[in-house]
Amino acid sequence: VIPHSYDDIRGFCERVEGPYVLKPSNGFGGKGIRKVDTAEEALKQVNLGTDIVQEDVFKYWPHQSYRDIRAYVVGDQCIGAMYRVNDDWITNIHNGGHGEKVPDDAYQKVAELAVDAVKAMGDGLHFSGVDILERYDKDGNVDYIVLELNSAPGGFYNLERSTGHGRDAVRQIVEYSVELEKEFHREG
Repeated sequence: VIPHSYDDIRGFCERVEGPYVLKPSNGFGGKGIRKVDTAEEALKQVNLGTDIVQEDVFKYWPHQSYRDIRAYVVGDQCIGAMYRVNDDWITNIHNGGHGEKVPDDAYQKVAELAVDAVKAMGDGLHFSGVDILERYDKDGNVDYIVLELNSAPGGFYNLERSTGHGRDAVRQIVEYSVELEKEFHREG
C-alpha cells in the first residue's frame, strides 16, 4: 500500500497479515528497507514527515531463495529480465546483489506479467522496472507475484552482463523516447 496516513497503514495491516516490509518512498537500491513482524511494529517504525507518510508498506513474501526478478518494460514490450540474487532477502544490485539470466521457459510468463502490470497502471508509464517474486507451491510449481513497479529503474549493466540485453535495452529506450517526442510534436 502507498499510505497517506497512519489510518491507511492500520487498515492495510488489518486486511493483510504480517510480516511487512517498510520501504522509503524516495529510496533506491535497497537503502532503508526493513522487515517488521507485526502491525504494531509497522506503525511504530514508519516515517511520518509533515503529515505525509514517507514510506510504502508491503506484505513480506518469504523467498524460496534470496532472489527476485527485475523485468524492464518499454511501451508495451518487455525488453529484458534478470534474476537479482543476493545472500540477503534484499536482492537489489546496489545492495550487493548480482544479475543472472532468467531461463527461457520462465521468461515468457514473466514478460507477459510485467507488461500486464504496466498496462494496469494506465497511460504515462512508458518505461519501468517491474519487480517480480517467484512463489512455489508444495508440488514445486511456480507462480509469479508483482512486488512493485519502478519508474526509474537501474541495472542495465547487470542486465547486459547476465543476459546480453543491456545495450539493446538502452537503444530501445532511446528509440521509443524519440518516437514519443515525434508523436507529441505531431499532435501539438
